[in-house]
Amino acid sequence: IKRLPGQSRLPLRLTSQGGEGQRWWFVNGVVQSGHGEKMTFEVEKADDYQVLVMDESGQTAVARFTVQ
Repeated sequence: IKRLPGQSRLPLRLTSQGGEGQRWWFVNGVVQSGHGEKMTFEVEKADDYQVLVMDESGQTAVARFTVQ
């Protein structure tokens, strides 16, 4: 993923589909605030990222990406 020229931050709006109940979001292993189907995460530096979402039943989904 490339940030727009001149932009230091990149807002990512993430949505989960399926699953049950509340969601817990993790970025690079760190839990994020919010427990809904949607989350916005602001990327502030170029790096490799892993986003994981887990629902109440323990189902997980993972996405990995690199920000340039």
